[in-house]
Amino acid sequence: MRRKIEWFFSDANLCQDQALHHMISQKLPEGWICCSEILCRDQLREKGMTPRVLLNCLRKSHIETKVNLTSDELSRAKGEPGEFSSRGVYLRRRQPLPPLLSKDILGDQQFKCDPAQFVLADRHQTMNRLRDQWRVQRQLHLCEVGDDTTVFQERNYGNYPPVVIATGYERIVYGDHGAYVELSSSQVNWKAWPHYFDKRKFNAYFNEYYTRASHAIWEAKWQNWHPDPFKGVLMMYAQSRPVSDRAWAPGAGSSAPHAGRPGGYADYRTGYFYIAADESLIAVDKQGKCDSHDP
Repeated sequence: MRRKIEWFFSDANLCQDQALHHMISQKLPEGWICCSEILCRDQLREKGMTPRVLLNCLRKSHIETKVNLTSDELSRAKGEPGEFSSRGVYLRRRQPLPPLLSKDILGDQQFKCDPAQFVLADRHQTMNRLRDQWRVQRQLHLCEVGDDTTVFQERNYGNYPPVVIATGYERIVYGDHGAYVELSSSQVNWKAWPHYFDKRKFNAYFNEYYTRASHAIWEAKWQNWHPDPFKGVLMMYAQSRPVSDRAWAPGAGSSAPHAGRPGGYADYRTGYFYIAADESLIAVDKQGKCDSHDP
C-alpha cells in the first residue's frame, strides 16, 4: 500500500493526472494536500484505508506527512473532506512537479517517444527529468516506484565476472543531476562493494563504495592522471547529507540547464544509497511488469 500511495505522487502519474497535478499546484510553495484527496481514490477506499493506517504505511516513505490532530481525533478519523475543518492529516512530495502531458494525445505512447511533444505545461522546468524517465523506462524498464524483486547486476568488466549488486529498490530519483536508483541498506548486496571511501573530512554530501572491478578501473585512471577518473565507473553513493541547500546540480549550466530549486536539486535521502540508472554500468533483471503500481 505504501508503494500504491507513492505511485499517486510519482512523476510518471502526475504528468498525466491533471486533477492531482492541479491540486498540488494550488498548494505550492509548501505543497501540502489533505489526505482525503488521496483516500477518496477507489484503490485505497476499497482497502478501508484510514488516516492512521496511511501514516503507518508512509513511515519509511519519501512522501512527507504532517498531522495536527489529537491522538483521539486521529484514531476515529475517516479521511473525509472537511472532517476536522482546517485540521487533519496532510501529505506532500518534496520534488517540483513534472510537466503536464496531454493524456488524450499521449495514449499508450508514454516512454515510446520524446515526451516533450505532448507537453501542455512545464511551469517548473522539469522536462529534463521527464526525459531521463523516458530513457530509463526504454533502456532499463524500471518503474519509478520500486519493488522487492528486481535484481541489479554490474556490467561485465573484462576479467571480472558480473556480480549482483542489489536486490529490490525503493524508487528512481529523478533530479537535475540525472536518474539514480535509490536503495535501502537491506537491498544492497554488501559483498559486492568491498571498497569504501569515507569523505566526511571533506564535508561531502556522500561517501563512496566501489566494486572490485569498478575500483580497479578507477584506480588505473587515477594513477594515469585521467582528467575524469570517475567517468564510466560504477559507484554507490552513501548519502550522508541531503542536498536541500543546493539549488543547482553539480555542473549545471549550458550542458544541463535547469531552474534553481529552493528545496534542492534532487530528493536524496540521508541513510540511503544511490547508483546511476545507466545501462552502460548496470544490468537489470526485472521481475513483473513495469506498471505494477499503476492504479
